[in-house]
Amino acid sequence: MICSVLGGGSFFVTTYTAPQQGGWVDVAGMLPGDTVPITITPERPIFLRRGSWIANSYSVEIDTQWGGMANLFGGEGGFGFRATGQGEALVSIYGAVDYIDLQPQELVTIDTGHVVAYALAIQFRMRRAVEGKSVQSVKGGDGWVFDFSGPGRVLLSRATRRRSSSGSPRRYRDARRAKASAALPVACSAAELEFRRTSASGDARLVTVAVNSMMIALGTPAPPFTLPSLDGEIVTSDGLAPGRPLLVMFLSNHCPYVRHLERELASLVAEYAADVTAVAICSNETDNYPDDGRDGLTAQAHRAGFTFPYLLDDTQHIARAYQAACTPDFFLYDGQRRLVYRGEFDESRPRNDALVTGKALRAALDLVLIGEPVPEPQVPSIGCGIKWKPGNEPS
Repeated sequence: MICSVLGGGSFFVTTYTAPQQGGWVDVAGMLPGDTVPITITPERPIFLRRGSWIANSYSVEIDTQWGGMANLFGGEGGFGFRATGQGEALVSIYGAVDYIDLQPQELVTIDTGHVVAYALAIQFRMRRAVEGKSVQSVKGGDGWVFDFSGPGRVLLSRATRRRSSSGSPRRYRDARRAKASAALPVACSAAELEFRRTSASGDARLVTVAVNSMMIALGTPAPPFTLPSLDGEIVTSDGLAPGRPLLVMFLSNHCPYVRHLERELASLVAEYAADVTAVAICSNETDNYPDDGRDGLTAQAHRAGFTFPYLLDDTQHIARAYQAACTPDFFLYDGQRRLVYRGEFDESRPRNDALVTGKALRAALDLVLIGEPVPEPQVPSIGCGIKWKPGNEPS
């Protein structure tokens, strides 16, 4: 009874032992989003939020643990799992997962509802984000944050709204090792999590947890636009080489996800310039993100070698019309201006080892140029959320 009532997991736990030739068990999370293997070692036990655990190696011990007041307000209830031993645990996460690796004495403040797991050795406290909040707000986690102090790792869920109807099955290969395949693409809302991260020297910076593109329906017509470019020229969609494929890219200067690929993006667009028309649009508000103003974007264009028009969407009407959610966000239209691809540039990210090649977008361009459809599934783009002006946020 303790497992089901206190830990949020099933009362019945099944142990599978592989035969001599090996075997597998299909498992699926209850939440729409990523299913992630977490490595557990004797020196690195992990605390998991209630409801996330799916399976684990036989050599990993999963126990319920009362975590004090801090674990009352993670959005799922008052208890979680402590994972100890040696092996892997498989967890289900609502939306997409992100990791924060804190250095010694480095601080980070995160909304309680986004915390999925953390190293048991990490120091933390829970507090109100804004003084004067009522006690009633605690029940849903609203207005409460965790202060974590390094060293250690924190796992985050970056989803804010459900866009998928089912979890992604994962195969557990024999009784000792989790064999996790690629994460299920989940498109999140344009809202994102922002938190303040402070280094040991006391320098604070605002950190943004990335979100995915909205993945609107293929075949959607390209919304028209009339926007100024960085050099003051007015650019209209109707004036952009009718009958040619059109690539519309929502970019920004401040976002590390854009900076990570901007040089390769410039090269790729130049490679296809004879056959495909490309424009970039920046829709971010600039009061809080001045690097995304005209001067910052001009510097970016020179730095990266952009040869395509870079347009300013100060009203944010065009970002809303395209349902852009993040930077970078790519929309590829055929010669009739019907959407044929919306998705990632490639599999590289600022914090992984994959080469920046533009493989996914390049494959889509090659197909549209020979009149072939770009097959599903298409993996969502990922980046910093559009920085909306008050009242412009998508509903």
